[in-house]
Amino acid sequence: MVRYILIALCFCLSVQGKAQKKPHTFAKVKVNKKSVYEQEPLKATVKVYSSTWFTDDLDMSDLQVKNAFAVPFKRTMGGTEVVNGKQYTTLEFFCLIYPYKAGKTEIPPMKVTTSCPPEGDYKGVPIVVYTNAIPFTVKPVPKEVKKDDWVVAQNITLSESWNTSLKNLKQGDVIERTININAAGTLPSFIPPLEVPEVEGISVYPKSAKVKETKTNTGISGKRIEKVSILLEEEGEVTLPEIQVSWWNPYLQKRYSKTLPSKKLTVKANPDLGMMLSLRDSLNAQIDTSSSSEKAEQEVFLIFGYKPWKVALVAIISVLFLIFLFKRIKRAIYAFRERRKEYKKSEAYWYLKMRMAVRKNPKEFLTITYLWLLKWTDKDQHPSYYTLKKFAGATVDDDGVPFVNTIYTDRIPNASRPKLIKDLKARRKMLLIQKKGSRSKFGLKPLNINE
Repeated sequence: MVRYILIALCFCLSVQGKAQKKPHTFAKVKVNKKSVYEQEPLKATVKVYSSTWFTDDLDMSDLQVKNAFAVPFKRTMGGTEVVNGKQYTTLEFFCLIYPYKAGKTEIPPMKVTTSCPPEGDYKGVPIVVYTNAIPFTVKPVPKEVKKDDWVVAQNITLSESWNTSLKNLKQGDVIERTININAAGTLPSFIPPLEVPEVEGISVYPKSAKVKETKTNTGISGKRIEKVSILLEEEGEVTLPEIQVSWWNPYLQKRYSKTLPSKKLTVKANPDLGMMLSLRDSLNAQIDTSSSSEKAEQEVFLIFGYKPWKVALVAIISVLFLIFLFKRIKRAIYAFRERRKEYKKSEAYWYLKMRMAVRKNPKEFLTITYLWLLKWTDKDQHPSYYTLKKFAGATVDDDGVPFVNTIYTDRIPNASRPKLIKDLKARRKMLLIQKKGSRSKFGLKPLNINE
């Protein structure tokens, strides 16, 4: 009986020992505000913690927030943080949430996958962590502002251009005005359309607006391009009214506005006005949305000039071509990802990361150097800590070598970094030569950046 109890205890202890080797990982979400206005961006920062380190990038599940647009920025930032007296390696990224309806809502739990090695090991294993749901409140548009005029942005600029010179204008001329609205920190779909006022002596015919989105590593900007055709009908002075756009700056908590000043046009008389009526009809046809379905169908036939069966044949061929193209692209993307995965396992990839760590992230240099050295060992072996110290310029009995202490305290001198990079390049070349000529992997003189 005692023997069985001892066996059970040994089994429990072995299971516990194995469990303790697993890396401690978890994730947190932090938002910059608890309440925002409609269209005001809410920044949600996701930070993943590991008690070891990360051997793969973060992969986040598709984020969907009710009554809001969610825009993830998957550029990750690395670092370290002490939690409850224990040091963790961290990776973080952020999302911008653009709500479009007032009320209470939440950022749902997110699934994040990555790879981390168990404690005491170096090979990464898949890790899945989940974030908690984060509630927040969306405030309605202030009562003193019309909802159609409401837009939230960091800044807005206005500019205009014309398709022709505004000199020597005469009756019957058609000029085109282009107005660009650039809004930093908002989505292009949130930029309100401009009102087209009626002006005596001219007819204004707006065209369909175009929108464009620009995404950087830190934010989004929207652009709205509006074009109008102006038919000059009467001679004399014509004044186009000013155009004003207002916005709410969420960081300064203040409303601002930009204005395009009014513009005066001088229209000269034109004795030949026979084309005026046809010009007006042509411009009206561009924006006529009340045509009957029969008339619209006739216009389609007149535009394309093909019989229905020919149009159907072209459509079928186009669909088949798109399916073929989609499969080829999908195959190419898969092949690229596989090559990328293999590259991330290669010695060249970790060598490049090691050189970058010297310049940008010295505190991770020792860890990355260790992972790089693993690429030179056999599959069933890995370099010991003392081998790593020897490569870095230390010996078994000397634990006070300046370079090793420098790495651990994140103080690689700026003046020493070019020399260190040059030395690493030379040592890699020697390792490549040694790999071809012999099985010795670490027969190198100590590295000392303080020389």
